[in-house]
Amino acid sequence: MFMNDLFYHRLKELVESSGKSANQIERELGYPRNSLNNYKLGGEPSGTRLIGLSEYFNVSPKYLMGIID
Repeated sequence: MFMNDLFYHRLKELVESSGKSANQIERELGYPRNSLNNYKLGGEPSGTRLIGLSEYFNVSPKYLMGIID
């Protein structure tokens, strides 16, 4: 699995386990609509967004990027 595929896979799991929709999380974080689902197409988050997502889900940025388990 490529790193950006792993990023989306882990992000999707975190969203699902939160009990919230991706759109709800986007609103809470102030992101544009569908920005989280756009990572499905292989995009990578900016450093700022990576930190924001890792803080929101209380995981390390390295975990989200697939560097560590």
